[in-house]
Amino acid sequence: MHMNTKTPVVELEDIRLEPFDIGKHLTDRYVSWLNDPTVVRYSEQRHRRHTLDSCGAFARSFSESPNYFWAIIANTTASIHIGNLVAYIDPHNRLAELSILIGEAVGRGRGLGTKAWIAALNYTLQVAEMRKVFAGTMAENTPMLRVF
Repeated sequence: MHMNTKTPVVELEDIRLEPFDIGKHLTDRYVSWLNDPTVVRYSEQRHRRHTLDSCGAFARSFSESPNYFWAIIANTTASIHIGNLVAYIDPHNRLAELSILIGEAVGRGRGLGTKAWIAALNYTLQVAEMRKVFAGTMAENTPMLRVF
């Protein structure tokens, strides 16, 4: 079984999943997504106030874990960080739970979240050799239901 504890770069068509880098991706803009009630209305992130420090602590928590924390980059005319995708890995049972957030408005409604989801799904099943990948959402989260 392949268990790489480093988050890999994964590319698919118009998107690239790259390891979340505190120096590159942790910005006031990113934190603003997590504090925007519209962006996080279906997310557990809606229950707390986020800061650069809290988001940095979250990102650092992945360094010694089997989990993957990706920044979703839209490969358009300019590479734009549009969101994040996390794979929580249970290596003993070979399970992965995926979670995605598209924070930038320019990244929504264009199928980029779906492409990012497919890239992470393919990676976790084929390369990381998970036997099962799962996720959940609220019944009214129709954009996520379309991705599923």
